[in-house]
Amino acid sequence: MIKATGSNHYRVHGLCIGSDFDFTELSGCELPPGHGSDVDLLLLRKARQDLPEPSARQWSVHRTGSLSVAHGPWGTVFESYCGSRAWLPADASAQGATLHIARAPGISRDLFHHTVLHAFVPLALVLHGHTLVHAACVVVGGRAFLFPGESRMGKSTLAAGFAARGFPVFSDDVVRVQVDAAGCVRVWPGYPGARLRGESFLLGASQRGHRPGRYGLPRFRVHTTPVVGVPAEGVEVAAVCFLGRSRTVAPSWARLSPMQAITPWVESCFLLSLPKPQRLRTAFERGSQLARSAPAWRVAYRRSSRHFATLCTRLVEAMEAIAAGGTPHG
Repeated sequence: MIKATGSNHYRVHGLCIGSDFDFTELSGCELPPGHGSDVDLLLLRKARQDLPEPSARQWSVHRTGSLSVAHGPWGTVFESYCGSRAWLPADASAQGATLHIARAPGISRDLFHHTVLHAFVPLALVLHGHTLVHAACVVVGGRAFLFPGESRMGKSTLAAGFAARGFPVFSDDVVRVQVDAAGCVRVWPGYPGARLRGESFLLGASQRGHRPGRYGLPRFRVHTTPVVGVPAEGVEVAAVCFLGRSRTVAPSWARLSPMQAITPWVESCFLLSLPKPQRLRTAFERGSQLARSAPAWRVAYRRSSRHFATLCTRLVEAMEAIAAGGTPHG
């Protein structure tokens, strides 16, 4: 681990993240001075000229998911759609790492922080053996449920709906998962709140607009109270519910076999930061392990603002049934 340095330390994803700048999005996740925790990932602001400049051939990922990734003898460089960059040196230890970050000119603080937390940090953690997935995560009946899905599938909307009903929401987009020695998948709280785009029907009339945030990113955070009291070993996952589309507003549930669950698991994982020769092997290994370790379902429905309250009620009923050892209806 890296010795605790930097002016700010946060407990997210079950890890200690240090930085030399503060994140308003992590309000409530701060660790007190003298907390004694080693830092798993240290974030340091740098000037663009202090970061490596990859050659054209060193970029292994080009604008995939709005991100580019380069590998070289100096380590790994990430570049976002808006021009911000991050560099993970090659000499980073397996126990901890320092991520050097350069903010693009003309980029707002909120957009920069969103890029760091939702892209650069997950990609860096993956390079150090952690598994992170694009998913909403809610706790029902003392057990966690994951809702992975593509962008604009409604993960954040579901997270906001569950939070409004009093359920602990660990994540609306990025969650770290780990299979323990007993073969159970465990998760930890990520970044507090649900992030909604400007056109979301969950926003009040004074906030709602027809235009999303810049670059299509969320503009508003709701239900921002962090989840507290989570044990150090995390919370066991009762089921993973891969989101799909349907012609009906009532959710339909289809159980997936471990073999059927491998592909959606792989599609949900952060893997772009891995070098190409390693990416395919790692994807199969992690997808197979997760598919064996957590029950998986395909949950499909047609998104409808008019029927959203009913949708949340039915999903909660299904999760309560699964947490009690039963099966959902539908």
